[in-house]
Amino acid sequence: MATTYDPFNEADTAQAAPSTRHYFGSMLVDAWPAVLVKGQGKVPYNPQVHTEDQRITAIQLVLTPLPHAGVPQYQVQRDLIVQSNDWTKIVRPSLEKLGIKLQQLHGRWVHAETVETGSYIKKTTGEEKTKTMLRFLEVFDSQAACQTACDAFFSGRRSGQTTQQAPVAQAPAPTPQAPSSAPANGTGRDFTSDARKADPNYGTALKFLPALWKNAVAGGPADTVLERFLTGIRSNGLTSRFFDATSPEVTDIVLAHTSS
Repeated sequence: MATTYDPFNEADTAQAAPSTRHYFGSMLVDAWPAVLVKGQGKVPYNPQVHTEDQRITAIQLVLTPLPHAGVPQYQVQRDLIVQSNDWTKIVRPSLEKLGIKLQQLHGRWVHAETVETGSYIKKTTGEEKTKTMLRFLEVFDSQAACQTACDAFFSGRRSGQTTQQAPVAQAPAPTPQAPSSAPANGTGRDFTSDARKADPNYGTALKFLPALWKNAVAGGPADTVLERFLTGIRSNGLTSRFFDATSPEVTDIVLAHTSS
């Protein structure tokens, strides 16, 4: 049954759009013992002054986005304590999903998104502002891998993909039809099966391959390009879910760039 569109009703009932933003960049992480003091907030824990039951653990997350031409460099900083919902329900679960500990996040390249956690009143203006926390979606071993993922993600959004179709590292691989025996690559997965294409992230992963080849070409001697290309596929949290050296998509790119 069709519904009647009423623009005035839409205006009266509209909700603010979620303030989710995606960042690709490098991380600095710090953690230290602290105490919450009224009127001061967090202060360093001093065993000569404070008791152990007053001690909390404070965390600072500083994300420096990848450089972009014409955009001044800036940082995204979040301060929290491990006793908060921000840590126990947002940050820590996202790290656990990626299989890393907080300390291992320091110095890594990441893809993170902001998650709304409430609101506050800005004292200087009386304006209500939205509070957000960082949730980590991917980790990378190099700036080049992070840049490749960034380019593919925002290219996908411009072409009409939704946020839910963005690459998420370490997500379970799609379950293909079980072959009669394990594939020759020994992983128990068939990287040549068409069943991979049913996964909504397959298209995004496919877009990574040309960029990974370009990075491999620029990364060293010509006689080791293929090795670097396959290493890039294996080290990328998204492409490793869908491709390996046996994949026809990988073979096509190699042949397209090496055929005379």
